[in-house]
Amino acid sequence: TGKVADKNFPQFLEGVIVRVEGTSLVTSTNRFGEFTLLNVPEGSQLLHFSYIGYAKESKSVAVSGGQTAIVEVKLGERIIDLDSFIVTGRLVGTAKALNQQKSAQSFRNIIASDAIGALPDKNVAEALARVPGISIERDQGEGRFVVIRGIDPELNNIEVNGVSLSAPENETRAIALDVIPSELVDSLEITKVNTPDMDADAIGGTVNIKTRSPFGEGGQFVRAKSSLMLNELRGEVGGKASVAWGDLFHDGTVGLTVGASYGEDNVASDNNEVDGPWVEEDGFFIPEEIEYREYDVTRERRGVDISLEYKPDENNYFYVKGLYSYFSDLEARYRVELKAEDADDFENLTATGVRLIDVEETDRDVKDRFEEQNIFSLVAGAEQSFGNTFIDYSVAYSYANEKEPERVDTDFRSETPYDAVLDWSGDTVDIVSVGPAWGDAAVYEFDGLVEENNETDETEFTAQFNIRNDFNVGDNFAYTKFGVKYASKEKTTDLHVFEASDNPDSIANLSLVQDSTLGRNAHNQGPRADQQRIRDLYFSNKQAFIEEGGELFHPEDSNTGDYESTEDVLAAYGMGAISFGNATLTGGLRVERTEFETTGKNVILDEDGDFVSADPISEDKSYTDFFPHLSLQYNFNEDTIGRVAITKTIARPRFKQTALRRFVNREDEEIEAGNPQLDPFESWNFDASIEFYSPNLGVFSAAVFYKSIDNYVFDLATELEDADTGYDLITFLNGESAQIYGLEFNFRRELGAGFGVSANLTLSDSDAKTDLRPSDTLTFLKHSDTIGSLALYYENGGLNFRVAGSYRSGYIDEFGEETSEDRYVDDHFQIDLTASYDINEQWSVFAEVINLNDEPFRAYYDESFGLSQFEEYSWTASFGIKFNL
Repeated sequence: TGKVADKNFPQFLEGVIVRVEGTSLVTSTNRFGEFTLLNVPEGSQLLHFSYIGYAKESKSVAVSGGQTAIVEVKLGERIIDLDSFIVTGRLVGTAKALNQQKSAQSFRNIIASDAIGALPDKNVAEALARVPGISIERDQGEGRFVVIRGIDPELNNIEVNGVSLSAPENETRAIALDVIPSELVDSLEITKVNTPDMDADAIGGTVNIKTRSPFGEGGQFVRAKSSLMLNELRGEVGGKASVAWGDLFHDGTVGLTVGASYGEDNVASDNNEVDGPWVEEDGFFIPEEIEYREYDVTRERRGVDISLEYKPDENNYFYVKGLYSYFSDLEARYRVELKAEDADDFENLTATGVRLIDVEETDRDVKDRFEEQNIFSLVAGAEQSFGNTFIDYSVAYSYANEKEPERVDTDFRSETPYDAVLDWSGDTVDIVSVGPAWGDAAVYEFDGLVEENNETDETEFTAQFNIRNDFNVGDNFAYTKFGVKYASKEKTTDLHVFEASDNPDSIANLSLVQDSTLGRNAHNQGPRADQQRIRDLYFSNKQAFIEEGGELFHPEDSNTGDYESTEDVLAAYGMGAISFGNATLTGGLRVERTEFETTGKNVILDEDGDFVSADPISEDKSYTDFFPHLSLQYNFNEDTIGRVAITKTIARPRFKQTALRRFVNREDEEIEAGNPQLDPFESWNFDASIEFYSPNLGVFSAAVFYKSIDNYVFDLATELEDADTGYDLITFLNGESAQIYGLEFNFRRELGAGFGVSANLTLSDSDAKTDLRPSDTLTFLKHSDTIGSLALYYENGGLNFRVAGSYRSGYIDEFGEETSEDRYVDDHFQIDLTASYDINEQWSVFAEVINLNDEPFRAYYDESFGLSQFEEYSWTASFGIKFNL
């Protein structure tokens, strides 16, 4: 047994390949830099230590029968012969990540902490966007959800320190990773090929967010960062600060880590949308309703990371780790709606514009919303070894909450006609000229106020136990591993909607509550409501907004959204591996039993559309799934690795689709309902890859993947006939088969003289069939057929400079009932850059620019190719200082 550490930096090295010369015995170091080789022959043995980025080392060890020889090795003392290359402080984490990736049992990408901070990534989602095969969904220009190999974020698994995170948002399983500050993260692991000891609910893959440990750092460490940020469009300064500290106590057996992060980001966006697909008029397409929006958003993030670890010897390790993240979003949205469909006539209609005669209806509204999310995870566990037997066990708790308290949406409407000339020859629908009623605040009469108080909670408790036994079959290394896991998840949503049925004279028209500003968006300029003044009027006298004998509470919307769903999963697996020569064969089987139960409301409206009742209803479903795994790894030589795997995974339907909520509208003879009987998606996966590593932190990898998915559930309601009432029943159904396949390339290399390059490219395709649109071959939601990134960097003499571009092609965002209603998001190319200078070994200063090229968000409808959404964010710059000890 032994430990391997860095000669120049106080940290242990994970992923060091350790070989016994003249035998087939080989292993790699764990995250503590430790390794164990069993049944080594007696006598003098020569150990070889190989670690990308470091010169190879060898050490002679005397082995006595029945005894354990202890070895300690330090790498990094000698320079690699190739280009006189040596790992410097900023590349230690990169070397660590590449070596962990190389020594992993499965196809995996890893981002180290120094790489996370090397580019201006605000959160974990944006850091993951640099990984091959990964793209991100953005909100207000900022990365939010992670898409792995074109697979919807709903179908991925997100973990912190091996614990599945709970999702704070209503109706979804997807985790919005803009909640978690990147400063608290030690590394990010993306596993694209599941092994039987991992949760099977991960068709796209599993992202594991790992926090720091003083055992991995080799002792005390301090990381601190502070910066100021400015978004050019908003023009208001924000900032963030973070600190992480860890140390070892009691002769290096106890480790304590504490980290904290705080940030406030002031951003904005200017938006032009068309509400609904374009309609045909006289051979041309025109928009039914055009919206011009302005958003002012203030986002606050707080994060705390605490871990306590105890490692009395190399055979025992105990830990408690917790992570808490808070995210709030204060949003003011100012919107004006031009309802082209209500014009009396159309003149000069062409493919690029129209003159509207007597537009009869225009709305101006304001949304005043504060949303906050909390995510908390806590895990306690142990890892112990007894000779050649290794066990680990843990219990974990995860909690997520989203609140939207006292959201107020207020609308003012004008029915004073005016003419307008529109032009859509560019990216947006521009107003060329407009009549005076457009900007007259007095003609916009109060048309409604809605208050919402919404809350969603999700909790998950897990307990698991694994046991592994290592042994030799002749001269070949082998192991078996077995384990069990129990997970219990509960998700609840509670909505409270209040709707004004009257209004006081003080808010009768927009001129009485008009804001003093006109806005920055040329099309949005004009009278707009003062959100704080409306809020004060409403909450100081709610009674004034109620008709005599009426009430504010809106039972229809309040009850339709409520549900509680529970999901219990009991899993067991067995797996084993054997190495013969340069090959390792791994096989296994995982079994998961799922018990699902959901409770919601049966909401009924009578023949006049009035609310009748909302009674609780419940339903359950149970199913068992089997997940075989077979993979082969072949080391062509020490630096060339081939992998091939056949696996099966699932994705349980999103809560939006399975929550039992039933809305019966007798006036329209229509029923909308969730479907608790939906089957999970089932995916057979084939993956093959080859990886080439070079000593100077270079890597080239190529991979091919194919997924065949059954029971695919389109996020598109199906219209059936209800057997009991004969009404139209709108619900969700399992689809037919779907598939996704592609190629993935990754390249990284130090070019010498401080220059380096990193690039990746993923090319893929998908198709799916559904009875809803049997004549159409559809693609996956969120699937981009081309994803890539390129980063160029220079690091020399304390000066560090990086510029990176990331690209993803367009994808379908929403399915409609027909092709013309399908909504597509256009392709996206964004350039970010960062520069820093090391003042000394501890202090450095930096500057960053995000979205340097001012890339907007574009979306359009398919057949008409008409605008759906165009949104601009401009660039964000930050300046700050870092401290590392």
